[in-house]
Amino acid sequence: MNNARALVLRATDSNATLVEQHDAFCELVRIFQDMAYACAYAVLGDSCLAQDAAQEAFISAWQNLSQLRQPEAFPGWFRRIVLTECNRLKRGKHLRATLLQNALNVPSVYTNPQTAIERDELTRAVFRAIKNLSEKERMVIVLFYIKELSQSDISTFLEVPLTTVAKRLYSARVRLRGMIMDGFKSDLAANRPSGNQTFAEKVLHTAFTTNTSGNTGLSFVLSWSSQSREKAIG
Repeated sequence: MNNARALVLRATDSNATLVEQHDAFCELVRIFQDMAYACAYAVLGDSCLAQDAAQEAFISAWQNLSQLRQPEAFPGWFRRIVLTECNRLKRGKHLRATLLQNALNVPSVYTNPQTAIERDELTRAVFRAIKNLSEKERMVIVLFYIKELSQSDISTFLEVPLTTVAKRLYSARVRLRGMIMDGFKSDLAANRPSGNQTFAEKVLHTAFTTNTSGNTGLSFVLSWSSQSREKAIG
């Protein structure tokens, strides 16, 4: 996150080309996509809704980036946008039946009966444990385990002292140990946006083609997507 300031400056530089601005914002999406998802997940408790909130937050950030007076404050500023999108979903009553308190009723996707039983038991244990955490503890633990972010990065993103992050992480870890923690970490990592190109493609396509004349934005997104896939294959 150390280069967030430079990226914000580049993305809002009126002297930069549109491609250069898009390139800078692409990098911001790459750096912050998992944090945005984790933040939203901690609040909403649902992976699909968390991705929706995170994507909308990036689009809003792109549209309002020029209003950020202190580029170095981007992490905290962006986190507040994510939380705003989470609140919007709550107010709009768009929360589905798969929130934390209802997640136990999700049908199993495993064909092997024994695997399904074991997985369902683990899921119940994970969701019970996470539900019992405070939102502040949930936020820290999800941010840490989605991509094993450093406590320093979490501190910057949450705008709280490093010692506060350490205390919250410790207290949350005490409650989430052994098999429960291993299962939670694995499931969360499996759904992180950086696992495939779909999340970033949706964000960039919508952000760069909204209120933009011509096909420059769309062409750049398609080019960026193609390059990303080639790197992944290589």
